[in-house]
Amino acid sequence: MSYKIRSVIKNKRGGMDVSVNSIIILIFAVIILSLGIAFIKKMFGSASNSLFKLTEDQQKEMQEKLLNTPGKIVMDSDSYAGKDGNGIPPGKEGDALIAIRNYLDKGETFVLKGNSKCTNITESGEVIPLCEKSGKKIYGSVIDCYSYLSSDGTAEWVYGGKSGIQFNTWPKVYIDAGKSSDPFKIIIKPSYQASGGVYRCKMVIVSPEDPANIYAQKEFTVEVEG
Repeated sequence: MSYKIRSVIKNKRGGMDVSVNSIIILIFAVIILSLGIAFIKKMFGSASNSLFKLTEDQQKEMQEKLLNTPGKIVMDSDSYAGKDGNGIPPGKEGDALIAIRNYLDKGETFVLKGNSKCTNITESGEVIPLCEKSGKKIYGSVIDCYSYLSSDGTAEWVYGGKSGIQFNTWPKVYIDAGKSSDPFKIIIKPSYQASGGVYRCKMVIVSPEDPANIYAQKEFTVEVEG
């Protein structure tokens, strides 16, 4: 066998070795990437799952509320003013405890939080489960504040997501017919720009059967420190 032929065979073998090594490295990279993505999903998933869960004492409080309070929406209070009662500081979080009852004939998935910027709450506090945005009709549940009373008595309309108060909770929850949901939290967070005072707010849940109609609504107040 000539030197030239031996060189060609050697080069081919070298090329095959490089290709095999590249494939092995690529497979390991894909496996490591998949494991990393799975870990991140699990970590953030468990964090979000625990975010709206109640402590044992809060569970007991809400179970008692459910036994003694009628209505489709049951909350632990009608007003939220932070731990010390002086208002939730801007940039800090407070929480409301809540449970939903399903009085429909079958199990349904209830949407709990829609787009407050496409508001369902008018300046008079009237609830409209339909709004239009970019020419599209949008039906949806909403948690929003619609009016504000400052500490000096000045009143202002702040509906349509203009209050600076964010509400964070499960986007939706499934409830069997004739049952109540497990109690959960709504995280209330005034932005740093939110003015101090008392805000009148509403939670509006549209019907799962016909989103153009309201299933339930609940009014409450949020006090911001300042």
